[in-house]
Amino acid sequence: MSVRRLEPFEGDDQVEPEPEPVEAPAEGSVLDVIRRRRESYHAEEHYYALVPGYEGLFALECGPLKAETQTATRVRMQMLERKGDPARDWAINADTLIAVTERVVGRVSIGSPWESIDTLTGEPVRIEERLAELLGVEAASARELLRAVFDKVPSPEVAIGVRVNEYLEWAQGLDLDADRLMMGES
Repeated sequence: MSVRRLEPFEGDDQVEPEPEPVEAPAEGSVLDVIRRRRESYHAEEHYYALVPGYEGLFALECGPLKAETQTATRVRMQMLERKGDPARDWAINADTLIAVTERVVGRVSIGSPWESIDTLTGEPVRIEERLAELLGVEAASARELLRAVFDKVPSPEVAIGVRVNEYLEWAQGLDLDADRLMMGES
């Protein structure tokens, strides 16, 4: 079987593709570019750790992890490791999420604004006794309460661990850098 090379039809002009535009470097020095980026770069103030099982309507509003919280968490982790506590990873994840939660929030539909779940006072509710009362949950500790909040999934401990990992990525700014790179803004 022979293969014939196809020629363009008579009268068809072959159009050469346009060359890709070349991005011109920003004007100024590298330091000028870094300064402009610092001025324009603002991280989100809060991370919303969605609670699974509520279709995006229930979340923990988390703020930055403070240095003293990091130190206290590290000390607790070392203590749990010395004891050989098999639940140490769960405990550290729970303690981290409890510490960074500034308020528990909800919304009536996706896209509507987050608001305090205490609709009577509007006051912020944390992972505390008042949350247990509002939800009608019995819990002897903040860890137990957090587990109860995440109890709509087969493994609340795993779900909490996933949220902590996502939170830590947010706190480091990894998600913003990745988003900007994907959008070609870097």
